[in-house]
Amino acid sequence: MSEEEKTMDRNNWLMGILGVIVSFAVTVLIYRYLAILQEQQIQMAAEGLPNKPGSDIDDKNVVKEGTPSEPDDLTLVEGIGPKTSSALQDAGITTYAQLAVTDQDTVKQVLNQAGVRIAVSDTWMEQAAFAAAGDWDALTELKNELKAGRRSS
Repeated sequence: MSEEEKTMDRNNWLMGILGVIVSFAVTVLIYRYLAILQEQQIQMAAEGLPNKPGSDIDDKNVVKEGTPSEPDDLTLVEGIGPKTSSALQDAGITTYAQLAVTDQDTVKQVLNQAGVRIAVSDTWMEQAAFAAAGDWDALTELKNELKAGRRSS
């Protein structure tokens, strides 16, 4: 193999490695962007705002509703049954919006204190955010991917 062929092989190898690194970096950036968007959707759902980033509604003019007279049906969240729903409501988590912004550890503590022995799914908050925003199609689509509140894959 000539010196020129060795140099070309080395350059091709380096370009391949560089392509892998760039692909990985782009994937990480896209993943981070999507995670930020999802967090914004959850926060907007909890605040009762439309589920649209960049919405032109002025936060100062939005009337925040108080606690509803009737709690939401938390059993619509895949993986939450009547006992779990009752324990959450007894702890003051009565709406989809409240569940959407409650962290997983808090939900675990609430259920443990109520004597409910169930694994808390990391999708409950995501499902609750869709329900709070009234995005029933997205909730149904997500629920179709789940089994007992967990992603099947």
